[in-house]
Amino acid sequence: MNAATIDLAYKSFYQAIHRHCAPPESEWLFYKENMVPRTFKKGDFFLKPGQPSNIYAFIYSGIMKQYFVTVDGKEFITRFDCPLETSGDAATLWQNKPARQYIEAITDVEALVSTPNFLQKLYAHHPVWNEGGRSLAEFRFFEKCDREFELLSYDAQTRYDLFLKRYGLNSAKISQKDMASYIGVTPSSLNKIIKTN
Repeated sequence: MNAATIDLAYKSFYQAIHRHCAPPESEWLFYKENMVPRTFKKGDFFLKPGQPSNIYAFIYSGIMKQYFVTVDGKEFITRFDCPLETSGDAATLWQNKPARQYIEAITDVEALVSTPNFLQKLYAHHPVWNEGGRSLAEFRFFEKCDREFELLSYDAQTRYDLFLKRYGLNSAKISQKDMASYIGVTPSSLNKIIKTN
């Protein structure tokens, strides 16, 4: 990331934070000092199961996927992290436990990555971060509830339509194989859905 891109990434991160809380300038500077620019190439892993889940990222450009792999090697994608979103194994991060899922770049990614164990330091630093953390946790919880409801209640066509609505232009950068895993169908079934649209 060059200097201009890094500056834009921090500005975007500042705006993203203000969707959840309004920190004073001194707190923003404290936060900024603990977010390090980092570039991931397509196929690079941000996190793997068993690793310390003590970092998270703000994605400036590119897409990461979060997924589990079963004992027989089947991949289940839980979400895609797109530009101007955070990425991390949220449940284990907040509980300070080892990661349970993979987070992998499916395109080249430019991001700001937290220093290790920063989240706990952040919450202890100023009450505004507890407010922001609660807001983000609520957002992720409702997102997870919606996702579970979709998988259990809707047919494949509806889930595909919701995928396109949720990810918009970013969906064009996601492979049909990954798309099928996220929707919960086989690649051949997804291909039939796409052909009928």
